[in-house]
Amino acid sequence: MSETTNQDAPKCPSHLSREARQLWRDVHAQFVIDSATKTLYVVEACRSLDRLRQAQKSIREHGLTTSGRYGQQILNPAVGVERTARAALMQSLRQIGFEGESYV
Repeated sequence: MSETTNQDAPKCPSHLSREARQLWRDVHAQFVIDSATKTLYVVEACRSLDRLRQAQKSIREHGLTTSGRYGQQILNPAVGVERTARAALMQSLRQIGFEGESYV
């Protein structure tokens, strides 16, 4: 991966959050994303960041546990989504060599 600024970065997907669009810009400012595979990693990182933030919001609003169908306390499903989204974000960023700790 080249660590050269990419002046011709593709347009960011419009469905992404403001934070994910910033990640898109940060990655394209630091690297030349010159293949379809690298582009897919960037898109996946941005989508994963959005899922991560959505899951974190749900956990803040509803807590780590919720009631199951029989009234028992169970882990909030958003906890698993958060874990999976964080792993996907980190994996995608690693694939392109981007140090994005501030996004995790």
